Amino acid sequence: MHINNILKQLNVLYLEDDETVRKNITTSIAYITKNVYSVSSAEEALDIYYEKKPDIIVTDIDMKGMNGLDFV
Repeated sequence: MHINNILKQLNVLYLEDDETVRKNITTSIAYITKNVYSVSSAEEALDIYYEKKPDIIVTDIDMKGMNGLDFV
């Protein structure tokens, strides 16, 4: 199977607290994947994780509250 076909089947959870970066990266990821669930905090990400069961998680590390490493 071609890599583009594989990517188009994936659901991605993207966690980034910087709004500008989050919007830009979310737009880019959306071009190559099935769905992008984009959130600004680890707490929001946990809710999405349990509800949507994403295939891939991409997270910022340095965030207020629960950081990306604690989230993972």
